[in-house]
Amino acid sequence: MDGRRRPRLLGRSAHDLGDEPGAEREFVGGVRRGSWNATWPLAKLFLFSKGFRIEASFRVLPVPTWEARYDELTAVQAVGKIPLFSTGVCFRAGDAKDWIVFWTMERPTVMEAFASRGVVVSTKPTRLGYRMWFGGEPR
Repeated sequence: MDGRRRPRLLGRSAHDLGDEPGAEREFVGGVRRGSWNATWPLAKLFLFSKGFRIEASFRVLPVPTWEARYDELTAVQAVGKIPLFSTGVCFRAGDAKDWIVFWTMERPTVMEAFASRGVVVSTKPTRLGYRMWFGGEPR
């Protein structure tokens, strides 16, 4: 990370993530926000001391940048039940309709990383629901 903020696309901003001097952990995956989907490896999840950021793996990709502090999270839920196809983590912050899914092949490790930062996580995966694929929110 070079410290420069990227323009937000369908995203969410948070202040004071503790992102200086850099990420404590990093994961490669994909992202789903509304009807917009990017598969692995087009997104990255960065964990900082006070919060996290999901953004494009490469600057030229129109992937949403989504940030939240750990204390803003209202839910961290495992989603999808088909390994290597639809395993992810749904994050909700503030308003229940403010969500993003991070697709990952390392879901248990991602969930453990959030739990170790004091975040309550739900590790039992829920179905995605057909509405999510058409821009609705996950269950």
